[in-house]
Amino acid sequence: MERVREGSARRSALGNEIIVVDGAGRTFGRGNTSVEALAATTLEVYEGEFFCLVGPSGCGKSTLLNLIAGFDRPDRGRVLVQGRPVTGPDPRRLLVFQDYGLLPWRSAIGNVELGLEIAGIPREERRSRARALLERMGLSAFEDKKPHELSGGMRQRVNIARSLAVDPDILLMDEPFGAVDALTRMGLQADLLELHRAGGKTVVLVTHDIEEAIYLGDRVAVMSERPGAIRAIVNVDLAWPRGRTSAEFTHLREVILEHFRLVPERRAPEYSI
Repeated sequence: MERVREGSARRSALGNEIIVVDGAGRTFGRGNTSVEALAATTLEVYEGEFFCLVGPSGCGKSTLLNLIAGFDRPDRGRVLVQGRPVTGPDPRRLLVFQDYGLLPWRSAIGNVELGLEIAGIPREERRSRARALLERMGLSAFEDKKPHELSGGMRQRVNIARSLAVDPDILLMDEPFGAVDALTRMGLQADLLELHRAGGKTVVLVTHDIEEAIYLGDRVAVMSERPGAIRAIVNVDLAWPRGRTSAEFTHLREVILEHFRLVPERRAPEYSI
């Protein structure tokens, strides 16, 4: 394995830093009942990158994502987005949860339009934008259906379309496919990857699924158990389309698994396979 240094060819393939986590950590509670969820963490995410955070349940992945989203504040260190400190939520970075969060009384297209409606976009324009996104998601025939009339995979497609409708700079995703079956999950991964590659959005995805991280990510940050710390950041330099059964894919999975057996280092190393 080759250690990747700043200024490497890999760096030049990415855009500028759009997210900087600078020694940010989070502890919940006080005194004897306090729980350190996230150790002081430093990392950068680059513009247009698909960045994955992988680790066991309860390791602080979602805590870190909430700090980036602005739903929580670090009690040490700081988080910067586009060079500015994160002080709260911002429509330029949207968080997609595993729970679809669709309004049950609204149709699919009505849910996709929600953010545009809040932003004051005229009805005809928001309807046109919502319809175009549903078409990209393969849901044109279901635009008038209520959430209870859609499958789990369809509801998550509507959820993603709703987030994309307001054209955020950054899409943050917290286990977005965890509630669907394996085959639907693979289809949603392919859909998300196609959207990312076509639109160039910066995506940060939290998952405990190593194969999902390798299939989708440009880089994968491997996190330790609580308190969460980044053990390594692994570059996924695999050609497209990525075959899940290829020798290179399998080797990369083993590399990431090996990091779960290592003692965390103070500064996370980066590797290129």
